[in-house]
Amino acid sequence: MDIVISVVKRWFEKNKQTRVLIVFDGADIIADRSKPHYVDINKFIPQSPHLDVIITSRSAEVENLCPLGGISVGRMSLEEATTLFMQCSGLVKIELTSQQRSEVRLIVKTLGYLALAISLAGTYVKKTPRFSQDLGRYIIEYDQRRDELLQRMPRECIDLYKESVLTTWESSFNALGARSQRLLSFLAFIHFDDIALNLLYCPRTAEATAFHWGNVINVDSSVSLSDIEGWFEEILEFSLIEGIQGQGAYAMHPLVHTWSCERLAVSQKQELSFAALRMIRGAMASPDIDLTSRSRLIPHLMTNFDRICKYWSSEIPKALDMLKCLEEACQLPAELGLLNESRKIQEFLLEKRIQIYGSGNPLSLRTKSQLALTLRYLADFERSKLLLEEALSLQKDRLEKGNIDTLHTFFNLSVVLRDLGNYVQAAEILREGLEIAEVALGKQSPEVLLAKATLGLLMSYQGMHSEAETMLREEVLVHLYKHQDIRRGLLPIAMNNLGFVLRCRGKFKEAERLLREALRIMRQSQSERHPETLMCRGNLGLVLLCQGKLADAEENIGEVYSARLEMFSERHPDTIMSLNNMAFLRREQGRYEESETLVKSTCLVQEKYISKQHPEMCITQVNLAMAMLVQDNASLERIQQSEKILRGVVETLPWFWLVPLWRTYLVLALRKQEKASEAQILAQNILCSKMMAQDEDHPHTLLCKRELAGAFRDQGVYDAAEKLYRDAEHRQVRVLGKSHPATLTTKHELARCLRSEGEFEQAEELYREIVRSLVLLLGTDHPDTRSSRRELEAALVKDEINPISPQLLTFLF
Repeated sequence: MDIVISVVKRWFEKNKQTRVLIVFDGADIIADRSKPHYVDINKFIPQSPHLDVIITSRSAEVENLCPLGGISVGRMSLEEATTLFMQCSGLVKIELTSQQRSEVRLIVKTLGYLALAISLAGTYVKKTPRFSQDLGRYIIEYDQRRDELLQRMPRECIDLYKESVLTTWESSFNALGARSQRLLSFLAFIHFDDIALNLLYCPRTAEATAFHWGNVINVDSSVSLSDIEGWFEEILEFSLIEGIQGQGAYAMHPLVHTWSCERLAVSQKQELSFAALRMIRGAMASPDIDLTSRSRLIPHLMTNFDRICKYWSSEIPKALDMLKCLEEACQLPAELGLLNESRKIQEFLLEKRIQIYGSGNPLSLRTKSQLALTLRYLADFERSKLLLEEALSLQKDRLEKGNIDTLHTFFNLSVVLRDLGNYVQAAEILREGLEIAEVALGKQSPEVLLAKATLGLLMSYQGMHSEAETMLREEVLVHLYKHQDIRRGLLPIAMNNLGFVLRCRGKFKEAERLLREALRIMRQSQSERHPETLMCRGNLGLVLLCQGKLADAEENIGEVYSARLEMFSERHPDTIMSLNNMAFLRREQGRYEESETLVKSTCLVQEKYISKQHPEMCITQVNLAMAMLVQDNASLERIQQSEKILRGVVETLPWFWLVPLWRTYLVLALRKQEKASEAQILAQNILCSKMMAQDEDHPHTLLCKRELAGAFRDQGVYDAAEKLYRDAEHRQVRVLGKSHPATLTTKHELARCLRSEGEFEQAEELYREIVRSLVLLLGTDHPDTRSSRRELEAALVKDEINPISPQLLTFLF
């Protein structure tokens, strides 16, 4: 052989006239002389200035031999892959339908845009006539017979080229060292993209991580980061993985990833599934991992979960440990708001634990409760309620013995009942659990504190704001501030709930400060899309809106609405709540037609899924009534329709905390129909009610007082009206500020009253102040600004003015 090589080289070297090209194909092992198929490529290359050499290789080392460098042949583009398939299949000669073109794109995508796989698939389609009429069948057959199809060889050059896709990879795999082979097999049990060592080998948990890697590679001792990088480098040399430029990470071709898994025995697949799961769980626990890095772990976790599902057996060694590890790993998608991913894992856990332990086992019951909470976020309320009631029927007696999971079930059931609109029943369920839990677990246990924080919210929904505020301050937050170990999780939830209560009480500035701090803490450990983060931002947006900070309110309310619309279904209460908030925002911005359109779309959704007694349905109905009531030149028919809606919701939810506000809106509807006497009686009754009487400075109380003044003015009782207007304005300046929209609206009404009394100079001065403030606050095009300008002009000419109130800035929250 050496003699032949020498003769051929001399022939090339003597050739002085003709330029010659040599193609050296398959020079894969050129760096390590100790390997069986090592090739000394320099031995074969003649020394001639008239010679060009092209070397094809799966080894990156070949670039070091070439002065002109190399061309890396990666994945083809969609267009390139489609063209190749069309040529190899003979379909290029046929006019394809749009469906067939879509099927071609699906085929090349399924094959990972890999040239050899695409050419083999195209040839197979060409030789199989039934596929030319039904390309979709190839994908079905490919899923069923992947190995067999990838083993096919190109017939045109069968004598010259003996390798199929799989034999090409297999020969590269056999050339690897044993530990590199093991690593490549392991990589098949995480995602094929973004394989980053800084995620999977964490510096501050190096000892534990090294132990896990030692198990993966099948060595007795721990391994170092440099060991792992060396094995990656060897795999990279054979192009079974590739480096991702600028990311410090690796990627595998999807087909290589699948082949790496399917070539293993079932027992190996089960072993490596668990090894990869422990690796991911270890990375999650690292103190160095930030929120972005945690998000990058999700594809690895879900790929690993798919492998576990496919190869699961209760006979697997350490199967119970695997389930426990999977339950811990499931916290990651939950924290990031990836609800469908959480649901899939929890359903698997529940099924396997019931099979192993039975339905009454504490582990099965805990998993059932966790799944129910996830289903609640996904708006599957009936199934969620059913699971929780099943769990609670088996758990109640255990709470007396200190079982925390039982309290969690009480808590979750109360939340689901709240979502279903059963606020009173939700509070009763939570109180029942708390009575037992305080004795069994202690009043300061984290679980009891969380339940109390939720109970405070439920109390506030029923109008017990003062009691709710006292509970949250004195029985929850005072303990959370002291105990730093539970601060991270529970503190922002309790702060958010207190922020809601303070908003209900009209304490907007304190509520804003509290909600901003809660949001800051949440963002340290949760994504922006986490349900709790969105709830806090939504509350903050409404607090800002209640203070007249429309731009800041729109940023929060709008972004929360967009996120919920993307994450949840249209029927989810949180989505509907956001839609109602958007409608309220648009109304405050003077965009009344947009507000009405939003409300009507909400009504269409709600009518399909929730009862007419649900609080969110009633809030939507009120928003619809107000959208019709506040528009310019509202017809009598629309005003009467608004009145009917408002009377209906007041009768439906007499206990709800917003009912006094809704009754105040009804006063406005009556005034717009010139029923001043009836409006006066209703407003006086509202102000004497228990909810209103307990807080004279509450924005709702002041709004009702303003409408009572309006009813007196409509009847010509100007002295009483002026006195009420001035009292309401004085209190609003103190509580809300002199430039707040509600304060300006009251001042506007006072100016009208003064004009009616003939006090034109005072009225004119007020109008000028109002217009200046409204231009700065709402802009020149807002309906309230335009209305005030018109009335200022009328005041200047001492003309008659419309006796009906201007657009009412409502504060529904």
